[in-house]
Amino acid sequence: MLWLKKLLRWMIVLSLMPLTSGCAAPTSSSYCEVAQPIRWASMADLNATPVDITRQVVRHNDQWAALCKTRS
Repeated sequence: MLWLKKLLRWMIVLSLMPLTSGCAAPTSSSYCEVAQPIRWASMADLNATPVDITRQVVRHNDQWAALCKTRS
C-alpha cells in the first residue's frame, strides 16, 4: 500500500510539471511593444458588439494613445 501512495504522489508531481514549465517568457517588457489599438473590421461588427465591450475597447485605445502614440 505504501508503494501505491508513493506512485500516486509521483504521478501528481509529474503531471503538474508541464503546467508550470509550459509558460513562455515575455520577450518584451514594454506595453507599447506588445499592445495595439483594437479596431473593428466593419460598422456591422461595431454595432453587434455589446456596449460594455465597446467601452472597454475605447478605454484600452485611449490608454494606448496616451502611452504610446508619442513613441511611434
